[in-house]
Amino acid sequence: MRGFRKGEVRTAYKGRYHTDILRINDLLAAEKYLNTYTKKVLLKKFNIVAEFRL
Repeated sequence: MRGFRKGEVRTAYKGRYHTDILRINDLLAAEKYLNTYTKKVLLKKFNIVAEFRL
């Protein structure tokens, strides 16, 4: 898997797999308090499955 730029999110949404820039200000602000698993769980609330590095 290639490296992601900061804030870049690779998403699988409704069967479509693509790379997109998502502005998730709350997650960015709370980055130091959240681990990757927590971020993925929060994203699932919006029906977005993503793997990313912020």
